[in-house]
Amino acid sequence: MRILVSLISEQSIPNILVIKSLPNVSRYLFLCSKRMKDSGRLADLCEVCAIEDYDEICIAEHDFADVKSGLQNAVDSYPKDVSYIVNITGGTKIMALAVYDLMSHLRTQILYLPPLADSAVLIYPSAIKDFLPITHQLDAIAFLRAYGILCSYEEAPEMPYTESLFNFIARSGDPILNQWINQIGSQTEDASLRKKYLKPIGNLLGKAQAWQPDEAERKYLKGAWFEAYLAHWLQELLPQCRIYQNLAINRGGSDNELDLVFCHKNSLYVMEVKTATPKTQDIKDFLYKLDSLGKKFGLYPRRCLAIADILSEHKLRRSPYVLNRAEEMGITIFSHTELRPENIRETLTTWITI
Repeated sequence: MRILVSLISEQSIPNILVIKSLPNVSRYLFLCSKRMKDSGRLADLCEVCAIEDYDEICIAEHDFADVKSGLQNAVDSYPKDVSYIVNITGGTKIMALAVYDLMSHLRTQILYLPPLADSAVLIYPSAIKDFLPITHQLDAIAFLRAYGILCSYEEAPEMPYTESLFNFIARSGDPILNQWINQIGSQTEDASLRKKYLKPIGNLLGKAQAWQPDEAERKYLKGAWFEAYLAHWLQELLPQCRIYQNLAINRGGSDNELDLVFCHKNSLYVMEVKTATPKTQDIKDFLYKLDSLGKKFGLYPRRCLAIADILSEHKLRRSPYVLNRAEEMGITIFSHTELRPENIRETLTTWITI
């Protein structure tokens, strides 16, 4: 009989990856503080890992003696010939020290998963660098669910992928074109602009001469085409990953929507996507939205703001404050030149760090 002992903390992913990658575990034992249990971290972890039957010890996370005595009571309840694997990556430092102090006198292997590592290291009874390869790869929804974040999305309708649309809309630098696109289908739509732009766009999309965009096509022209363009290239680079578009998330009543989100090598990536050049204040708002993923949702993903319009480059050059603020927040901004069809593969590859 082999028991995996895990220490629960705010960061659930290291525990999940070890659980999913470690074979031949007979029983799961979790050390969890009241604070972590009330936050739902343990329940979320067990849901993601599909663990229904487990043992739990509720301990005072900063009390060495309480952690050790609680664990001792659990150990005493198991058969004497049990072997243990202990993952001390989570929990507090006091929890890790108390667990190590007790478990190092039993038939135990103690391991630790360093940040962003693809294998866990064994630290007791001997030091082995690549002891446990991390074979499991999370997708974005499982990653978010581990933090108590509920997700919902609708499958994006099938639309033609076309670099020509990027070239026509984003490279034009025509604010009147973007103005018309935002008016499509509304009562304020300018008929003369419709006559000027609809036919060439219809030709790019392979539409008939008398094409009249339906609701899904209007949504596509207003910005979904750019999300599809980026999603296409991300999928080309990461065929094993699921790329989610317009993922609605909720945690504790706080809502948000992620334009593009995916998980690569068990790290979360989030993109905020804009077709037209936003006002400077709007760019600041988008940066704060991305930054709030950490403050409101407890997430610290790799984040970027992607702007298709060629005019964005001039605006960003005139807004050094915005660029400096983005850098301070750890948010990357991609503008038109970096996102052109001839450059986008290199741009995304560098960001993803394959």
